[in-house]
Amino acid sequence: MAETQETEPCKADDLDRKNSAVNAGLPWSREPGAVVLDFNALVKEGADLWDGVKFGRFLGAGVQARVFEIITADGRPTNQVIKVAHADLAHKIINNPVIWISMEREWEMGTQLRAALQSSDGRLRGFMRVDDCVVMMTKKSARFTGMIMEKMQGWDVHSRITDPTFHNIHYIREMLFQSFTSLDRAQRALGFHHADLGMRNIMEHYPQLYAEEEARVAESAASIAEAARAE
Repeated sequence: MAETQETEPCKADDLDRKNSAVNAGLPWSREPGAVVLDFNALVKEGADLWDGVKFGRFLGAGVQARVFEIITADGRPTNQVIKVAHADLAHKIINNPVIWISMEREWEMGTQLRAALQSSDGRLRGFMRVDDCVVMMTKKSARFTGMIMEKMQGWDVHSRITDPTFHNIHYIREMLFQSFTSLDRAQRALGFHHADLGMRNIMEHYPQLYAEEEARVAESAASIAEAARAE
């Protein structure tokens, strides 16, 4: 893994509160920006992120952060998630780059992979796409607190292969082929080395599920609107 170093906090004047590459529903914007949250902003399901966009369903939490879906104000999915660092002192210590690979470093590596490997349509095959960073704003400064990421549509590989009923060698072979091919591309382009390649860090991704979910939500919204007109 590449060496990390601590960065200085950025000044509040350096950031535009409305600067977001995913504004107006542009999940494949080529230039990452910053989502700026007030220091006392609520981080919970249903809380506003910016105009027309909210925290969606809570998906889970790890050692460093919590992860939520991102949805529009009317409940439509955006095919993105937001990863926000825990705010207590213990987790601030863990996120120190001297002790752990910080989320800020994770975001930096994600943007490097994106710049080097994404295709002309904005897709980043083989890696979870990283978009905007998230910063918390105070009166005097702003600090990195998370990132916007592509939402994976599928299980992690560990959950799949530890199912006692699973006996599919073709799945294993294809998973290894795709994983090692992606890592080879990244290593050749950037000298990238994955320092924690466990089965829990390899995810399935079925992009068509996002389109199906969008269609389901649209159909549900149309049914509700029709019922309201009937009343």
